[in-house]
Amino acid sequence: MMKEDRARTGLPIAAGVLLAAATGMCGPAAPVSFDPSHMFFSGALTVRLACATPGASIYWTSDCTPPSPTNGHLYTQPVIIADTTVIRARAVAPGYEAGAVAARTYITPAGVLMQTGSGFPPTWGWYLNYGMPTYVQADYAMDQRVVTNPVYRSALTNDLLSLPSLSITCDPADLFGTNGIHYFYGRETLLTGAYWERPCTAELIDPAGIEGFVIDCGVQIQGGASRNARNTLKFSFRLLFKSIYGPSKLSYPFFPDTPVKKFDKIALRAGFNDSWPVKANMHNPIGQYTRDAYTRGVQNDLGTECGRTRFVHLYLNGLYWGLYAATERCEEAFAAAYHGGEPEDYDVIMNREIKSGTWDAFTTMFEIANSNLPAATRYQLLDERLDMTAFAGYMAINHWAANADWPNGNWSMFRPRVPGGKFTYLCWDAEWTVTSNMPTWSSFERGDLNHVLNQLGRDAAHSPGASYYTSPGRLFWRLYDSPEFRLLYADTVHRLCFNGGLLYVDPNHPSWDPGHPERNRPAARYAATAALIDRAIVCESARWGDASGTNRYLREPHWTGQRDHLLSWWLTNRTAAYVAMCSAEGLYPQVEAPLFSVHGGIVEPGFTLCMTGAAGGVYYTLDGSDPRTPFTGAPSPAALVYNGAGIIIASSSHVKARALAGGQWSALNQAVFFCTSDYSRVRLTEIMYNPAGGGSYEFIEIKNTAAVPFPLSGVTVWDGIHARAPYGSMLAPGAFLVLVAERKEFAERYPQVGPGGRYIGNLAGGSETLVLSDPYGNEIERVTYDAAWYPETDGQGCSLVPEDAGAQGDPNVKAYWRPSTHVNGSPGEDDPLPEPAVPAALAALLLLGRAARARHG
Repeated sequence: MMKEDRARTGLPIAAGVLLAAATGMCGPAAPVSFDPSHMFFSGALTVRLACATPGASIYWTSDCTPPSPTNGHLYTQPVIIADTTVIRARAVAPGYEAGAVAARTYITPAGVLMQTGSGFPPTWGWYLNYGMPTYVQADYAMDQRVVTNPVYRSALTNDLLSLPSLSITCDPADLFGTNGIHYFYGRETLLTGAYWERPCTAELIDPAGIEGFVIDCGVQIQGGASRNARNTLKFSFRLLFKSIYGPSKLSYPFFPDTPVKKFDKIALRAGFNDSWPVKANMHNPIGQYTRDAYTRGVQNDLGTECGRTRFVHLYLNGLYWGLYAATERCEEAFAAAYHGGEPEDYDVIMNREIKSGTWDAFTTMFEIANSNLPAATRYQLLDERLDMTAFAGYMAINHWAANADWPNGNWSMFRPRVPGGKFTYLCWDAEWTVTSNMPTWSSFERGDLNHVLNQLGRDAAHSPGASYYTSPGRLFWRLYDSPEFRLLYADTVHRLCFNGGLLYVDPNHPSWDPGHPERNRPAARYAATAALIDRAIVCESARWGDASGTNRYLREPHWTGQRDHLLSWWLTNRTAAYVAMCSAEGLYPQVEAPLFSVHGGIVEPGFTLCMTGAAGGVYYTLDGSDPRTPFTGAPSPAALVYNGAGIIIASSSHVKARALAGGQWSALNQAVFFCTSDYSRVRLTEIMYNPAGGGSYEFIEIKNTAAVPFPLSGVTVWDGIHARAPYGSMLAPGAFLVLVAERKEFAERYPQVGPGGRYIGNLAGGSETLVLSDPYGNEIERVTYDAAWYPETDGQGCSLVPEDAGAQGDPNVKAYWRPSTHVNGSPGEDDPLPEPAVPAALAALLLLGRAARARHG
């Protein structure tokens, strides 16, 4: 049975082994190897095929159809190619089941520029145009007006090498046949879901020489309106990694800026509303291909992980298909990868479609939101179900970006299904952001702040439909009644828009100046995002710039013109206009927040911090707590009154300050000050690198051995694993921070210990280096442990703990450490000293008993 047949019928690959046993076969023949593997080349290339199975015959094709003894060529000599070619090969041997079909793509950039699609179907189905069937005319060719344009022609082959290339190879019938995923019946492509997946081979080919991957997986068309052939001919895809096709996960560092290295899905976004091929009524003149990645990047950097993006050139069956944004899918596996547990442990909802779990918690949350409860009660009940700080950030980002295709759709959310689990909203499909060409900001643009407050979600008769009553816009409006939420939103605005925040624009120097990116941070981010595709956009122009049927779009003036407009106008003026809008709507106080003379960073002990504000009107704390008491509005008992003489920063501190005038509090100003002299007192004090029961029970422990608090905001643990302390977290004197591999398993084994966070990855069972760093990259501590030091710590139930509870000395030598006295370690507390030495024979018995207890929890 062919692998394609197994995948298409849904028969698990393991069933092939049973079939082989039943028929007396030895299982499938070994896969075909290729020498060289996929690559870019010029001139003639010789490709050699081989199979390790004795007596195997190799069959190969170059038209992407599956090879077999009745289809393709029998391999008898090396294959010589001179143009872009996909070779599919399969081994057949006596007494063996036919081997899996393997594929490799070989790309000649010069040949790509001349592609016509000759031999491919001339149409992709049909749709109804005013009731009349209209054929969808296929589009394969590169626009020779761009290819031969003197501005571009000398650089175009290099432009094709400016990004990694992702090649997808399918049976042609699975793509463009009448049962293919790229064939249209009436309005859209075929139905969605697993039945409309097709088996394929995906290859990442990096021209920089970085090793890519080859994997058998499934492919679908993805999207909503973007799947309608009347709207666009360039469609988005989704790769699905399942055991019926090959590995159940892609194990590869696909996104360099995330520690997650395993994926079950990757979306390939075509750009739709932010692209040129979209039809003329869909705003294609402003296509930038960057807006979704840009907007989600802001939320990522604010501290809520919503998926990473990597731009690629896409090839389908050897044809160049254009510029695509590969992104993580924010579904249940995504939640588990970043927050722990299993995918089934999460409720996940995208655009009012349940992806995992149940509607129960979601329904309850919106019943509370739409209730007539007092605003304060409603806020408190919602705060128990919604990550309120993350929600304020999510709304502020979309308001600032003037998201015009939201909030009734294009959102994603997840919630861990545990007692007290809270929903977190994630930016998704943010193609209609940062879009306005208008010189004013007060018009009721869809998604803008005025629109959300005055047009969406209200109880007025013109409220635009049921979908809004369970949208984030509706939730925001129902929280707007709460002074607590309005102040939380104001705090978020201040953090984003002032003091070098993610959306900060220097009011004295707002214009974008590449020599001073710190003066306009949103423009700096946008310039960096646009630079990723600065040359690849020429290839997109040649492939799809003429597809809308009305214009031919080029890098100059269309793409660069819109980019420069955004940099010089939109991103120069938007932040000030947004803050003014918030102030007018009661979402940013009239009372000015205190201004610090230095806004955080590395300082020497004894540094004097000065603040603006009238004496007696500014309240502050040094321990990261809010100087205002929630709900009462009174100053916190821990707050100090600023007397105008300055504050002595004697040790690392998280300073928070508010001004109080006329009974109204300002937004919160906060900054973290690090004194490097404190670093020697923050130590790694326990490492459970190979616990009994498996890696899910791993943990590390950090202790503040000093007599003063230590701020952890932005502190990271990296190298072997990756963890970042949440913004605002503090470690009290003598306190411990326990970071775990999996929260659920840790809680089962250590119910009395509350983990302070989770890390991504797993500790090595042999030797590994862990680095604790401040937010500026300065090392606080570096530890390299070795499993050879103590056998008791290598799977036998003990952790590594310091000999000295005060954690003094060099942590990179054996003498610094000892095995923990407690079975399974002592997370969250100092491990007691071991009992006096016992005879060797008794010690061996105790060790066996300890290992047995560890295995049984």
